[in-house]
Amino acid sequence: MQGSKHALHRRLRRNRIRHVAGYAIIAALLATWWLTLAPSQIGGPLTFAVVQGTSMEPALKSGDLVAAKAQASYQVGDVIFYKKYGGAVIHRIISREASGQFVTKGLNNRFPDSWLVNEADILGKLVFTAPKAGEPFLFAAQNPALLGLLVAAVLSISFVRIRKPNKTEQLQTLLAHAQAEHPKKGLKPELLLDAVVLIMLLSVTATVVLALKSTPFFPRLALAMLGVVVATILVFIYGNYVLNGSDLAEPMRSLFVLKNRLVKLPGNTTIDGISIDVASSAELRDLAETANLPIIHQVKTPGLTHVFTLVTDKGNYVWRWHPDA
Repeated sequence: MQGSKHALHRRLRRNRIRHVAGYAIIAALLATWWLTLAPSQIGGPLTFAVVQGTSMEPALKSGDLVAAKAQASYQVGDVIFYKKYGGAVIHRIISREASGQFVTKGLNNRFPDSWLVNEADILGKLVFTAPKAGEPFLFAAQNPALLGLLVAAVLSISFVRIRKPNKTEQLQTLLAHAQAEHPKKGLKPELLLDAVVLIMLLSVTATVVLALKSTPFFPRLALAMLGVVVATILVFIYGNYVLNGSDLAEPMRSLFVLKNRLVKLPGNTTIDGISIDVASSAELRDLAETANLPIIHQVKTPGLTHVFTLVTDKGNYVWRWHPDA
């Protein structure tokens, strides 16, 4: 029984490791993306745009996604992005004036542009093109309601249970006579904690990237570091006090911690199998989340002892609270 006693604990530890590793991979990917492909508007090295119009055909067509990167200097023949009329123009440099300003022209235009381009207005030189890849962005800009529905559909995946619960025959029989302890409404509190942890990792990523880029401390690096501190404090407060009910007295603490998975059975109902005591209601909750199973709540008399049982194929994990404890 010793091996089965720790089987679910080992699975819980593996899940926690995968959870942390997943966050670390996300942070690493975000850092790589920020250093190589992030838009310049948020501190990245590239300026992205979607081609609209025919002035650069046949090289660039409407709907192409293009990216430019700032250069130390620009030469005749470079295709550049530059600011004009509150937007951006992508044309080729055909000459340079004695004043240092550039003359540009669209490949498909008969004549050069009627204006000169200052180097300070240049956003970057064209570095790559993705034909037609910009069309979804144009569609999203023209159909914001559909974009919102798509984002909502993607976020809803977080609420889908991936692990199929392994309910024993005994558990199925018990659940047939059980009643839900609490209505399952609203967001799962664990999802909120995950969101705060992700914010913390994003803030750490931002801090590292800005530091590597030798960004001045004020204001961006300071704000990124502040984000790390604030998110860490929120994780500690939410994880230890809100999620684990540290400000509540028993048995309200256990009822609060386990409420999303509790089902109620009469205290005289017998649950067969070997009992495995756990150290706290929080540990029992984590085990139940790992196994994706409900927790049975009974109040035993005399003494009004609260017994919380997780019935698995490896044994019954139990957390007990007695008024005299």
